[in-house]
Amino acid sequence: MIKLAVIGYPISHSKSPVIHTSVMKELKLEYNYEAVEVKSGELSEFIKKVKNESIDGFNITMPHKIDIMEFLDDIDEEAKRYNSVNTVKYADGKLYGYNTDANGYVMSLKEAGTEFKGRNILILGAGGVVNTLSLKAVFEDSKSVTVLNRSLDKAEAICRHVKEISGKEISFGELKTEVICEKAKNADIIINATPLGMHGVEADYTDFSFFDCLKKNALVSDLIYNPEETSFLKNARLRGFKTVNGLGMLIYQALIADRIYTGIDFDLIDMKKRIYDKVK
Repeated sequence: MIKLAVIGYPISHSKSPVIHTSVMKELKLEYNYEAVEVKSGELSEFIKKVKNESIDGFNITMPHKIDIMEFLDDIDEEAKRYNSVNTVKYADGKLYGYNTDANGYVMSLKEAGTEFKGRNILILGAGGVVNTLSLKAVFEDSKSVTVLNRSLDKAEAICRHVKEISGKEISFGELKTEVICEKAKNADIIINATPLGMHGVEADYTDFSFFDCLKKNALVSDLIYNPEETSFLKNARLRGFKTVNGLGMLIYQALIADRIYTGIDFDLIDMKKRIYDKVK
């Protein structure tokens, strides 16, 4: 039996159990998958549980993607690059860390008919995943990357980290309508990486006029998957833009993790199709 878990706080909203259990059923594997509430400062206790109960692997959500790294015996080069781990495999008495977020997002872009390469990328927000996506875009040879955030110091910190890791410059600015509008003029992909419009979050964008400045063939992406269509995506769709929510990224990053856990090189696109109706 393969034993898996997802940890984070809060964790009750997580779709990870339904995704991973659906995959295990499709692969006809015996499994146990549990969602474990682990608050800040409780990682060491959970690691003891992993070793005592021989848990084969676990997925990680906020707030542990950085803190987990000190407990790992080995970290994949890509995860080191992003300074973020969302997948851990326990094998032969050792903990191995990986990051599947970036490749999960790239898969969702490919499914939408585009890619980072040669594109101008505009990211709204500076949360934890923005550092990962910014670096991924740079290493995938994007034409430019711009990060806008209400707190300029966070956006600037991401730019510094990208320069330190890749040697390449990306730009930053303030997250306000007039700045978004100016940067949107050349954007090929605009990504909402803020929690604005997410289920359970009262705050939302109050002005979507920046979409009137966006290139007509641009892709509008929202990392949020609940609700399925945020007001951000709705306002873009009503203006004729192609839109994609965060569910594709969520599913693909999970499928890549399941490849790591099981060692089975199953087809990612086919598996997504097979489990999608159970997850959405």
